[in-house]
Amino acid sequence: MKGFTLYQMLLASEKSRNLLELKLDLLNLKHTGLLFFMEDILLLNPEERFEVYHAKSPGIIPFRNAFPIDKHEFVNNKCNSKSFAAFLKDKYFNYYQEEVSDESIAMFQNCFMGQEYAWIYK
Repeated sequence: MKGFTLYQMLLASEKSRNLLELKLDLLNLKHTGLLFFMEDILLLNPEERFEVYHAKSPGIIPFRNAFPIDKHEFVNNKCNSKSFAAFLKDKYFNYYQEEVSDESIAMFQNCFMGQEYAWIYK
């Protein structure tokens, strides 16, 4: 079993009163970069499980498909492509507290830019 469903999140939410509010709240949090998910939340079936990542902590999630980097730090280091892979490995380690191989870090080819965090994902 992976991730959460929108129904589970709605039941746990103290703020959102319905699915539309929940989806808007999640989109706003993604826009800031505090949360990250790959799915199109507006089209997501409320019973479908999806991965949700939080910028401050990976929590106890069993998957490792995304990690955050402070947006300004990401922009400053993106220009130096020679050491960018080492930079990504360091940020992966900072988030998950575990080493990652060169082959594994090379799988992270995508980027989502939020207001505060850039998310690197597979």
